[in-house]
Order: sequence, then C-alpha cells, then structure tokens
Amino acid sequence: MMQICYEPETGVVLFTVNGSEIPAGLSGFWIAVDDHDIGDLSAWRVIDGALVLFDLEPMRLAFRAAVNAKRLAVITAGTTVQITGHGPVALQGRPEDQTSLQGLAFGAQLRVGMGDSTTLMDFLDRENVLHQLVPMQMLELWQKGAAFVSAIYARSWAIKEMDPATTDIDDPELWVPDA
Repeated sequence: MMQICYEPETGVVLFTVNGSEIPAGLSGFWIAVDDHDIGDLSAWRVIDGALVLFDLEPMRLAFRAAVNAKRLAVITAGTTVQITGHGPVALQGRPEDQTSLQGLAFGAQLRVGMGDSTTLMDFLDRENVLHQLVPMQMLELWQKGAAFVSAIYARSWAIKEMDPATTDIDDPELWVPDA
C-alpha cells in the first residue's frame, strides 16, 4: 500500500509514503493506492479521489533516456561477425573500439588503394583473440561493425515509439536488429 499526499484544488501530487498508514504529524489530503512505482510525480494528479496519469511527457522523457542508456550498453557489449575467408570475430562497441576500428579500416583502405591486398593487419577482439586480416577483410570487419551500430540505433528509434508504460527495454528480443 502507498499513501499519496496531494493538493486538493489542483490534484497535484506532493509526495508519497510507502505503507498503509499516514505517518504521525503529517497533515493534508491523502489517498491510499496499491504500491507501485509512479515515477515522476508531476505526471500524476488526484482527480475525484483517484490517482490519474495526467501528463505522459515526463514518463516519455524518462523512457527515452532509459532507451538511450540501454542502446549504449548493447553497442558496448558488441556482436560477433563472420569475416569472409577468416571466420568469427567478436567486436566490442565502446567509443575507443569504434575509433580503433575506423583507423584500421582507413589504413586498410589506403593499402587497397596502393594495390596491397596481402599485408596482414592485426586486430585484437573483445575476447582478446588476435586476428590477422588482409586489408579487404579488415574493411569487411569495419563495415559489419558499423552496420551493427547502425542497426542498434534503428532499433532504439523504434523502441522509443513504443508504449513507455508497458515496454520492457531490457527484453533482449527488442534489441535484435531487423533483418
């Protein structure tokens, strides 16, 4: 049970107290509701003795911020990609990993431009496995890593359009990139 203290003329929720009793010494207008996380109090009003979701914008803003944080976590965790003629490579998506991979891709592009298709380039993956890739494989690695990041961004945009009250952003199925 949760106690809600509110302003009677406007219905603005002033504060909440967990439990079935109003603490001694606290006066005001109160209603009791089932215990649940109501988040930003400014989104709620007490109307005709009932707690009503009055403004969804604070909830939407908090939801979108949570989606952004989850997106960063998913990208940071990374993915495993298959590289032609080489096999699986475990990528991590921290900013420094993305910068490193961009630099390696730039170097690979320069090598290809000079006609060098055989020099092996080192890449240490998320699992600390050293991969030696020829320039075209390094470009493929960068391309697949960038595609993963772009796909996760696209998923986050779709998730942000979902109902913030019922969407569990921690559901891994939500973050599976569209095929």
